[in-house]
Amino acid sequence: MSDQDTGARILIVDDNTKNIQVLGTMLREEGYQLNVAQNGVAALKVVETVLPDLILLDVNMPEMDGYETCERLKAADRTRGIPVIFLTARTDTDDIVRGLDLGAVDYLSKPCNRRELLVRVRTHVALRAHEKEAERRAEEAIAERDRNLKWALLGKATPAFVDDYAEDARRIRAQAEWLTRGLDDDDPNKTRAATIERLVEAHLTRLIEIADITQEEMGLELGALDLPNIVDQFVRTWTLEQTPGTEVTIDTDVRYTGAIRADRGRLTNAWRKLVDYAAQLQRESDPGTTPAIQILTYDDNDAIYVGIQSPDPGITAEWREGLFDAEHEHEGEDPKRALDLYYAKRVVTDHAGQLAYRFRQGKSLFAMKFAKP
Repeated sequence: MSDQDTGARILIVDDNTKNIQVLGTMLREEGYQLNVAQNGVAALKVVETVLPDLILLDVNMPEMDGYETCERLKAADRTRGIPVIFLTARTDTDDIVRGLDLGAVDYLSKPCNRRELLVRVRTHVALRAHEKEAERRAEEAIAERDRNLKWALLGKATPAFVDDYAEDARRIRAQAEWLTRGLDDDDPNKTRAATIERLVEAHLTRLIEIADITQEEMGLELGALDLPNIVDQFVRTWTLEQTPGTEVTIDTDVRYTGAIRADRGRLTNAWRKLVDYAAQLQRESDPGTTPAIQILTYDDNDAIYVGIQSPDPGITAEWREGLFDAEHEHEGEDPKRALDLYYAKRVVTDHAGQLAYRFRQGKSLFAMKFAKP
């Protein structure tokens, strides 16, 4: 046994207890970790929580046979890449071809020769390990390039430059989509193409975020704007653009009814990012409910205040440190959310204003302060 096999996990699916015992003994002696299931239904439940490196699958089983089990495994993104070896007493060529057509990587007849079984198991476990390592390195490489690109462009690149870079990514995505459509569902390359497509999509999303952040290169288009009207149109637009699963209820408390001198597009874009952030805080604290956000406006003698408020448990003091920094990192938080807050703070600062986070009376408040025109 090679070192790379140690610790690999194998799922044995067979309704015959004796077969499971025999296979289990052979594989444990080689250092493999095991999970077992006695029919296809049980096997599908196992892979919901544990992803094996290889599945040894019997054909004739109650409730769900091996063919249907394999078909379902290959139809799901989560389990499509797991290699499946059929183990069965059937030796008819049509049966073998059927199993391979469903996506199995190999087919062994019972009773299995120990040496042949272990060689094939070792081969497919090693191939799976290499494939997973290649996927991991690809994701790490793109993530590292993404980080480097973000810091290279942050506050420096023009929107036109970012657009050119994004167009290159769109071309790569289009090629990946074309490749995915041209491959059979059981072709391992289809999974790889889908992975490329997903990674490029994530890259495009980050480029769009960077494009938002670098808009200050174009300068502000300031004008005297009616604040109640801006708030009303923002809420209307938000409501129209909502999609199922991302609904947010927005209420308003408009106490300042005058004008504000601002760049309408950039200011409302900052509001959008703050509402998104506040809504996510609510979703994390109370999953399954529709977030309820309130937009407040009020004033004093010298300043105008706009607040994005939401009922939630708030965020910790540690989390608040550097909350609006572009490089802010908090365990479990999507880095994109840090960029959202950085962008909002930058917009407010460009308007000679201030943005702060407060927590009071069970509510989070992102408070923006602007000078009166």
